[in-house]
Order: sequence, then C-alpha cells, then structure tokens
Amino acid sequence: MEMLKKVTLIGCLLGIAFSMVELAAPSEKMKKQIKIVTSVVLLISVMTPFLKDGLVISVSAPPDFSTDRNAIQMEEQVQQAYSSEINNSLERRAQAALQENGITVDNLCIVTETDEYNFLKVKEITMSVDRNSQAAAKEVLMALFGNDIQVGFE
Repeated sequence: MEMLKKVTLIGCLLGIAFSMVELAAPSEKMKKQIKIVTSVVLLISVMTPFLKDGLVISVSAPPDFSTDRNAIQMEEQVQQAYSSEINNSLERRAQAALQENGITVDNLCIVTETDEYNFLKVKEITMSVDRNSQAAAKEVLMALFGNDIQVGFE
C-alpha cells in the first residue's frame, strides 16, 4: 500500500511540474519534444519504486584493446586478409584490361602499400609478357592505375 502511495504521489507531482514546463515551451515543435522527454521521465519515475534498489544506470567505458595481444594479432590478420583480397581483385582487373587490349600476360603480380589512413596505393606491377607487347601493356596499366606506378617485366 505504501508503494502505491509513492507511485501516485510521484505521478501527480511530476504531472503538475511537466504541465508547467509544457506551458512555458516557446513553440509547437518544442512542445512535442518536451512531451517525449517528460513521458520517458514520468515512466521511469513511476517504475522506480517497484525496483528493489531503485533505478541504477551505469555506463562503463569501452575496454581498451590497444595493448591486448589477441586484438593486435586479429587486427593484423584482418589487415593481411584485406590487402590480399584487394591485391587479388586488382590483379583480376589488370588481367582483364590487358586481355581486352589483346595482350597475353603471365605471372602478373601487383604490390600495394597502405598508408596510415588505410589508403591503398599500387606501388609496383611485375609480369611476364612478350617484348612486342611490353609498351602497350605498360600504357594500359598506367591508364588503369596512374602514371606513378613502376611496371617491370620478367
């Protein structure tokens, strides 16, 4: 019975207080926002007496994984998998572009670098191609990846 009195008293007092706040709201948009906030506060306040220890909300800081050896290994593995998949994709794209231009290539290998912002840059491309097609292959690859790459032939 005591709990019911507390809930009723809290509900009445908050209802009166929220009505005054709502009347003081400067605009219609503000009234809607105030209603939402006050409804949540009223709901929590009414439910609080039913909780044994009251309403306890605790927010803890996220764990720091910067020194965790497993987290560092996992990050390195993800980075390696990412780089490997990107390199494979770039090699397939280069192979397709060269074949579109009638150039047959063997042993295509693309070397990439990742900077501190995780931007991937093609650094070097090596491949086996006949001497007559080397200039055309270099031109196709530079058009595809930019002029600042190194193209080597085996």
